[in-house]
Amino acid sequence: GKKPEWGVFVMLGQRGSATETQRQAVQRWLTTRPEITTSQVGSLVDAWYSA
Repeated sequence: GKKPEWGVFVMLGQRGSATETQRQAVQRWLTTRPEITTSQVGSLVDAWYSA
């Protein structure tokens, strides 16, 4: 069968903006997870105003 596909939006646990360093940390973390075969991390966007 087809493997499941997920789309997620990661945010800080507090008010403020994520940094490029934090975005890269999420990307690195995803690559260490054996259950994740492929991943794509997009650019930083403003979750409130980017609609």
